[in-house]
Amino acid sequence: MTSSANKDPSAHHETAADVSAAAAASAAAAAASVAAAGGTASGPVEILIKNQWYRATASVQDNSFGVALAADQPDGPLSASDRAARAQIPEGKRTVHVDKSTTGEGGGGLGISIKGGRENKMPILISKIFEGMAAEKTGQLHVGDAVVSVDSVDLRNATHDEAVQVLKATKQKVVLEVRYMKEVTPYFQKAMLLADVGWENPPYMQGAGGGGGGGKDEDAFQSPNSEMKWTPLKLALVTRDPSYLENSCYFELHSPDRRHSIQIRVAVTTSNEAERWYAAFLAAAEATAQASVMQANFALPFLVKRMGWMTQLLEKSSSYSSETSFDSGMSDNASGGAGGAGGAGGHAATQSVFVGLTEEQLLMWETAPWSAKDWSTPKEKINLVQTRVLCPDDGLSAVQQQQQPAHQAGAVGGGGGGGGGRGGRGGAVGSASTRVTLRYGSEHGVQCYVFQAASKSEQAAWLSALIRGTLYASKKMGSLRVPCDYRGQQSVLCLHVDRGFSLMDASSGEERWHQPYQNLASSNDDGARLLWLQFRGQLEEEFVVHTNPKVIVFTLHNFLSTKLELLGNKQM
Repeated sequence: MTSSANKDPSAHHETAADVSAAAAASAAAAAASVAAAGGTASGPVEILIKNQWYRATASVQDNSFGVALAADQPDGPLSASDRAARAQIPEGKRTVHVDKSTTGEGGGGLGISIKGGRENKMPILISKIFEGMAAEKTGQLHVGDAVVSVDSVDLRNATHDEAVQVLKATKQKVVLEVRYMKEVTPYFQKAMLLADVGWENPPYMQGAGGGGGGGKDEDAFQSPNSEMKWTPLKLALVTRDPSYLENSCYFELHSPDRRHSIQIRVAVTTSNEAERWYAAFLAAAEATAQASVMQANFALPFLVKRMGWMTQLLEKSSSYSSETSFDSGMSDNASGGAGGAGGAGGHAATQSVFVGLTEEQLLMWETAPWSAKDWSTPKEKINLVQTRVLCPDDGLSAVQQQQQPAHQAGAVGGGGGGGGGRGGRGGAVGSASTRVTLRYGSEHGVQCYVFQAASKSEQAAWLSALIRGTLYASKKMGSLRVPCDYRGQQSVLCLHVDRGFSLMDASSGEERWHQPYQNLASSNDDGARLLWLQFRGQLEEEFVVHTNPKVIVFTLHNFLSTKLELLGNKQM
């Protein structure tokens, strides 16, 4: 059997250590650059509400997004018939009888929301009427009605809290005296438009020691600007369409659970305007991710190193048994996902994934994990000790990178900075400079994962964390024991991060032979059950292993990297 890889195992691992240090330095510099760009932005935007674009003023501050609609808006959610009906509402005092029992067995609430009060120098005003509730069924109450009295209790000089208490104390049948305030209707039309914009987060890691009680997220921003509707950006997914259609840049903000979204567009005369907003969104996302790491580590039984959203390119490939093709994790036989995803500037299917890095695994979800249970049930996970991190090389073309060995090639093609476009999924694949490409030696062969980071600083931070993670996972694992058949005898092949190879008798545990790593001349496998090792001065040895040999080979490479790092530390 002819070996095709690992002729000089140390060459690759010196490269990995060097790149890890370089990536760490790059991450620090890039993070400083993002911090300098600032996490704030404000200015005019347009926001999509109920399939119509509205002019607004928006702001990003304190890791929250605020929006207030401009004063001169279209008619909003009211239909022409509604506007005509409201024009006929008398401005004098009206008496309306409300029967709460009409909402079903046992009755219910009135079904209204109120604003105003003496402290706001405003009357008590109906700001929202809930569909199907008692107030709506009367057909006589309207948004913009001032509540004069409730069951003869005068509210003309009441505070907001006093009015709430009176309304809560009502019985099944309620008598309301109201007066229509035509001049406040435009204000409430804007409030109605913004009512369904955004989301509120429950406390993060609630019930696991990392969050508080029920109610709103403890990180919710409290703004003195009462006209703005504020949405927390904690672990929110940010996507954009950088094509500048109609001289606008489109952004989508998705809630951590992907159930809600906000779509805005920013008019741009130069790309700097769009980048200013994008930098603010990314800074908020990074800040909340770092804070969430600390909260998660307080609540979880394992240590989280990094978390955040990335775009995954879906051309994930695997390498299986072949008579002529062998992949040790350093050759290019499984590079379909790394080099083929997106091709040379083409399009690739993508999806946004939330990624969490622990000390031993890389975890993936479709939504941000919000509880200890979520962290324990990822959609997919890979063991870092079986993972190789491909290091990017921006100076090479896509074709050159595809032809390179995997330990030299970077990710090629490109991505959309968060997986978006206005649909929130897919889209054109752009620059290769922010790719994060991994190879995983699993029971199913070599699998390739290609991710797109939102920025170069994010890419550098992920590369550094992943490379360091593979080294740490190797040191923590220490050794790998693999049942196998060797020369017809049941044996155990043992890889030790420091000592090298040893072969043990499966029954007695007696060591048959030992070889340090520096004696390894080459390795090979068939991607199914056969592993070949050749040590210097000896013939090639064959092992029938009871697992996919890719698991062994990828673990071996990380052990070699860790061994070199340990030697380097001793020499310092």
